[in-house]
Amino acid sequence: MSQQEELSLASILNEYDNMLNNTSKSVGIELQIKQESSLVKRVYEEIQWRGLPDESKQEKRRAALSILEKWSFEDGKQDSLVYERSIVSLYDSIEKVLSQQLPTATLFLRIKAILLIERIFINEKRDLNSIRHMDYYIWENVFKEAQCEHNNIFEEIGLDAVNKHFTAMYRAWPKRPYKDL
Repeated sequence: MSQQEELSLASILNEYDNMLNNTSKSVGIELQIKQESSLVKRVYEEIQWRGLPDESKQEKRRAALSILEKWSFEDGKQDSLVYERSIVSLYDSIEKVLSQQLPTATLFLRIKAILLIERIFINEKRDLNSIRHMDYYIWENVFKEAQCEHNNIFEEIGLDAVNKHFTAMYRAWPKRPYKDL
């Protein structure tokens, strides 16, 4: 989306706010305007999110997590908190591994691809409950192979930590496809 289109959405959102603040519509019309405004706002926020650098997205996740931790005493928030913490931890551990020079063996190329895909998935959506993740069994098979064949390097470059974070995140993920894990 171009900057002009983004500005146009921002001005449209502003107009919706003005409509809500300056008119005395019937309840049905007011509800309709609120719904439309909510949709425009969601789209606008997603567009803004996509334009952020990855580091900024992680900073925003950390800030949101900090706020959530303050209010986590509410019923039903604990599961969400565990999942969101695990996403932040997983992302940090992925970044740590990807910042290193990985071995050139084909197996490490496969691991790098999996890590890059998971990082892309995490950064794709602003709403953590809308995030998709790597398939658990693809991840597990490649990581087990790497651990068996290259255990010393596996631990040295932090793949053991990434694997633990992924497993914890996957188990905390409310929308995981494999519920038996």
